[in-house]
Amino acid sequence: MKVFIYSDEGRVCVGTSLLDDIDLSAKMSVPENTSYFIVDRDKLPTEPQESWVLHEDGTLTIDQQKLIQFKREQIPQLTPIEFDLKLAQYNLYDAVQALVADNLQMRIAYTRATFFSRTDPFIDQARIALNLTNEQVDTMWQEKQKKKKLIRRIIMIKTGDIYLSTFLFGIGFVIYLAKSVATSDQDSWKVIGAKAVLNGMTSLMAGSILIWASVPTIAVVGAAAVLGTLGSELVIKYLKRQLNKNIKDLKPNKEE
Repeated sequence: MKVFIYSDEGRVCVGTSLLDDIDLSAKMSVPENTSYFIVDRDKLPTEPQESWVLHEDGTLTIDQQKLIQFKREQIPQLTPIEFDLKLAQYNLYDAVQALVADNLQMRIAYTRATFFSRTDPFIDQARIALNLTNEQVDTMWQEKQKKKKLIRRIIMIKTGDIYLSTFLFGIGFVIYLAKSVATSDQDSWKVIGAKAVLNGMTSLMAGSILIWASVPTIAVVGAAAVLGTLGSELVIKYLKRQLNKNIKDLKPNKEE
C-alpha cells in the first residue's frame, strides 16, 4: 500500500488515500510549498513516528534523542508516596528534602504534586542539583516497576475481599439484631449476639457466588440480604433437606 509522507513543523506526517490517484490526494492534503514523497507503507520505520526525521531526498532516519525522549514520556507516573519511597530506596530522600527547603518554586512543585511524571521540570531540576544523569534517573524510576504493580494489584484485591466479607457479615448481623428488636425477642443479649454472629456467617455465604460467576457487587449484597433475612436456621434446614434428598437419590443406585 502506498502512502505519502511530508514534514510539517518538524514532525513527519503520513497520509493515505481513498482514491486511486495517491499523488492527487497528496497534493490536496499537503500544505502549500511543502515537499512530499510517496513510499510503500511496509518500508516505513517501526520506531515511533515522533522520532522520525525526513530528509530532502525523501529518506527517513531515526533521531535517537527524540526516540529516547518519546520513551521517557511513556514511563509510568508515580504517586507522591511512590515517589518518596523511590527516593528512600536510593538514599535520596534527605537530599531532596534539603533541596526543596532552599528553593520555594521546587518546594511548591514537590509538595503540591498529585503525581510525578518522568518529564516534569521539577524532576530535571532535582536531577541536575543531585548530579544524576538522565539514564540513572530512568533506571531508578523504572526499576521493579512491574513487580510493584503486581504487588499493588494483589493488595487491592485482598483488601477488597476483606471489605466485602466484612460488609456481608455485617448485613446478616444487623438484620438479626433488627429482627430481634422488632419481634421483642426474649432471649438474653448473649444469645441474641451469638445468633446474630451465626446469621452474619450465613449472609457471608453470599460471597461464594463469586466462586462460580462474575456478578455485580450489588447482586452479592442482595443475596446476602436475602440469606440474612431468611435466617441461619431456615437456611440450614433447607440445606439439610437438600442433602437428605440427594442421599435418598443415591441409595437406589447403590442397590442396583
